[in-house]
Amino acid sequence: MSVREFNSGDDSRIEAEAAEWLIKRDRGFTAEEQDAFFQWLGQSAVHGDCFARHQKTWKEFDFLAQWMPEHSGEPNPDLLANGMPRKWWKSWRPYMALAASLVIAITLWSLRDEFGGLPERPALHIVASDYGYHVLEDGSELDMNRGAEVSVEFSEGIRLVKLLAGEVHFTVAKNPNRPFVVRAGGADVRAVGTAFNVLLGSDSLEVLVTEGKVRVEQAVLSDDLKVDTDAVPIGLDLVPGQRSVVPFDLDASEFETTNVDEEEMGLLLSWKHELLDFDTTPLREAVIEFNRRNDVQLVIADDSLGDLPIVVSFRSNNVQGFARLLELTFEIEVERTSELEIVLRKR
Repeated sequence: MSVREFNSGDDSRIEAEAAEWLIKRDRGFTAEEQDAFFQWLGQSAVHGDCFARHQKTWKEFDFLAQWMPEHSGEPNPDLLANGMPRKWWKSWRPYMALAASLVIAITLWSLRDEFGGLPERPALHIVASDYGYHVLEDGSELDMNRGAEVSVEFSEGIRLVKLLAGEVHFTVAKNPNRPFVVRAGGADVRAVGTAFNVLLGSDSLEVLVTEGKVRVEQAVLSDDLKVDTDAVPIGLDLVPGQRSVVPFDLDASEFETTNVDEEEMGLLLSWKHELLDFDTTPLREAVIEFNRRNDVQLVIADDSLGDLPIVVSFRSNNVQGFARLLELTFEIEVERTSELEIVLRKR
């Protein structure tokens, strides 16, 4: 079926489906959703074109993130004037429901005190039998090494994650009014908007800061997640490139810190896979990014494919999924020549 054979009803449906897949992708696909997404892409080249276009224009929508309710009663209209055409609303209708949901959420948040605060939520228990990636309800991201285990307990005033086993890298969504605390082995690692790695050992806790600043301190939260805001716990502040190994039998005042260079940090976090965001990136560059992070190597057999622009976001360990996407949405033949090599050819 060609592009011209779609009627306006088909166009509206595909636009809505593309927007829905984009929203799901941004908060993190489940394995089932990712399979369904690939199937949707494979149904027609129109689907891939529509998704790529929505992904590109969605970046413009990020300008709204510059506005917060405390800044003014309504967003600066300049934030919506980033070169969008006058008829932008026709292609942005699928996002309007999302925008309305955001307005409702902000309204409910502003009325929380009048109605007695937010309802209590049960703890979320996550176990990573293999490498795991999870996006929490506040937008914070967890990269979990094999065997990691956490319990997530969010309340109105605090975001608490109990590290029960293993190693997790946290990328925290910024919210100064709602601190993010990782508790492990009787110690709290406190942050607002930053990135850090925590490894729970048998007799010690290792903290490595990759972005922003965190504070390692003796646990001050009670079981009901209430915190004494007047208390000044003894602890240690860590900045990017600093690492602290805290034995459980030491007082917080005895924490020691070492500096970690870029090469050592890379080795310490070599297990971690990140989100690769390609925005009209040449295929050869995308392949390089995947190959330097994985044992399975992608090989471009036809030089003409190297300049093919790629617009997609993928976890860096999902080489097979990326190859499948190329197979479904481009004129590319994918040949798995061995367990460690995937060859890409022009179909």
